[in-house]
Amino acid sequence: MSILILFLSKNIINEMKSTLRNVYWTLFVVLCLVGCISKTSTVEEECTELIISEIKDSVCFSDVIEEYQYIPLSNRDGYTIGEISQVLISEGKIYILSDGVFCYDMKGNPLFRINEKGGEKSEILNGTSISIEDGILYLYDERKRVIHKYNSKNGKFIENVSVPESVKGIYKIKEGFIAETFSCTSEFYEGVARFLAYDNSDFSNGPQKIYLSDDLYNFPIYGQVTFNNGNVLFSDYFNNKVYKIDNDSCSLSYHVKFNGFSALPSNVINDMVEQRNLIAEDNDYQYGLVDMYENQDFFVGDIQGGIKCKIIYNKKSNNSVAFKRLYSSSRYQMAPYKFVGTNNGYFIHAIPAETIIMFKKIFGFGDILPSDNPDYEKQRILMNCNADDNPIIALYKFKNF
Repeated sequence: MSILILFLSKNIINEMKSTLRNVYWTLFVVLCLVGCISKTSTVEEECTELIISEIKDSVCFSDVIEEYQYIPLSNRDGYTIGEISQVLISEGKIYILSDGVFCYDMKGNPLFRINEKGGEKSEILNGTSISIEDGILYLYDERKRVIHKYNSKNGKFIENVSVPESVKGIYKIKEGFIAETFSCTSEFYEGVARFLAYDNSDFSNGPQKIYLSDDLYNFPIYGQVTFNNGNVLFSDYFNNKVYKIDNDSCSLSYHVKFNGFSALPSNVINDMVEQRNLIAEDNDYQYGLVDMYENQDFFVGDIQGGIKCKIIYNKKSNNSVAFKRLYSSSRYQMAPYKFVGTNNGYFIHAIPAETIIMFKKIFGFGDILPSDNPDYEKQRILMNCNADDNPIIALYKFKNF
């Protein structure tokens, strides 16, 4: 009897050991899978649908714009600004990304600039994106593959951080960094996603997460990526979808749909992507969402394919308007055609001096307003603009339609 008990005990113990090994192995496999999943793309598909029932030929400036202001950027002391690709307003200062970074106060007076070119640590070659957080200005240098860090108050150089991946732009958000890639491979990255998410500035271990890995998203189109209010937005040009990207997720935020127009079929999209073609032959399709910006109350974007138009969505009223042209109701109102940033309730537009000069030659500015007119200062700024002046920063706030 004792022998039988001993035999059974050994068998039970062996079975328990076998069961424990299976449990440990199962846990190991699960943990590995969880580790893999945490680094792959996840897209949350719940979003706001923008149903566009009509594309208007034109909309009056005063029907959609509640308030606007102009800030002429001084060009004294050699502060000459070319084409503007990004504008940030932070801590009462305007940061312009052009051929370097130019900082102004809110009256357009120059404060400092970062545009020394060269191979020194503090010098830049090709800055492609800027962001600001906790008193630090982050400037990504595409050619040097480094993030330059400067004091945002005075422009003094702090340090730079090497980035092993070849990327187009890097933006500092609260949880870390978001990088837009060229989908190139490297020893740190497989080259299969449009966006990389990093928890901190230690880039040597590779990204913690990757987003948008389909070939569709690896077709770089100008205006697909914007940075405003601390968020990175990406537009699916072919499907009129907008994704918001951070370190936790890639979430679908908006889907623009047009009544009376067809969405691009998958076979047409595949052909366009394969042929690197942005224009579909059939004009019944409505697509091509780019240059999207949002603040707490509004979302705006441009459609480049089908019928070209601008979209404004009012989040509070859930109303949308789409139009081909925004015309001014007076001669001293410069209607925005492309935004380059946001600031609280305002959308930022950079008006080139040559555009104002052309406007002045064709239309003039009518009668000179009296000094007590609320639009006197706006008219004066436009009238005093010369061909060799810097662009004028315009801030627009939309009406609650």
